[in-house]
Amino acid sequence: LLVDQFLTDTIEIDVDLISDGEEVFIAGILEHLEPAGVHSGDSTAVIPPFSIDKTMIEEIKNKSIKLALGLNVIGLLNIQFAIQNNELFILEANPRASRTMPFVAKVTGNQIIKAGTLLMLGHSLEDIKAKTKYLNSTTEKIAVKKAIFPWSRFPAEDTMLGPEMKATGEVLGIGNDFGTALNKAYAAAGVSIGEKEKGVFVTLSDNEKPNFIEIIKRYVELGFSIYTTEGTGKYLKINGVDSINVGRANDKSPTSLTIIEEKLISLVINTPTYANEYTDGWKIRRLSHDSGVAVVSSVREAEAFLEAFLLQEKVLEDMESIQNVS
Repeated sequence: LLVDQFLTDTIEIDVDLISDGEEVFIAGILEHLEPAGVHSGDSTAVIPPFSIDKTMIEEIKNKSIKLALGLNVIGLLNIQFAIQNNELFILEANPRASRTMPFVAKVTGNQIIKAGTLLMLGHSLEDIKAKTKYLNSTTEKIAVKKAIFPWSRFPAEDTMLGPEMKATGEVLGIGNDFGTALNKAYAAAGVSIGEKEKGVFVTLSDNEKPNFIEIIKRYVELGFSIYTTEGTGKYLKINGVDSINVGRANDKSPTSLTIIEEKLISLVINTPTYANEYTDGWKIRRLSHDSGVAVVSSVREAEAFLEAFLLQEKVLEDMESIQNVS
């Protein structure tokens, strides 16, 4: 008997660890930017977690150790959790190497693949720590893993993410703070930040509109121009946010597509309801990705983009100051 439960509005967490059956070494805890439901291979993951409180982190660690020892894992283990309303759910536990382990090893400096292999060959964690340098590194850096997608090779494919993995590669951004790391990850993924006008194009599904009011107000406070489709514009207006309405893709300019083509947009906030190549949403997402414009579909992603954008703005201002002095 298989019983499934579908969780909505959750934060997904990846845990990578190794165990010798007696002791557990947790190599990394990664927090996903996208909500649970997006394949972990397509998601943007941050190490260490940036929005989870210490109490929840401790619960994640304790549950991970209990799972590893309870399953008698010898070697590598990847666990995926989901957090909903401060309650922790276990999605899956995979007694093998995961795609995030090389990423975790590079960021932390702990060679968990090598150490995990030695564990499978009969060595103990205590022995590995004493005789090798595989597990003795520490770092204060923050790192962001961002997926790379082959959209240019599949022109009819919708760029909306879901449970089926679409990514064909990954890039890494490392910095002293979250904004720096994410900014580098965006750049490595081919998304330019700070080189366009401060415009945000917002098109929201009805059920998501209430969730975005506060973050859109933050964009307005920071000087961003808000462009919207008619329905989203009316809803924002009722809630005290003025916006510039644009037409649908096939209307006369300005439209949802021409504002992207003319580089008026730094970000597209789009919450799709379904995938269809004939809808405006499909055309907006395709053009955005082809043009190097970031597309986000959750409040958490919109907040994260803002941090990366503000950091880029500061870098550009500092460069301009240096040039003026010169």
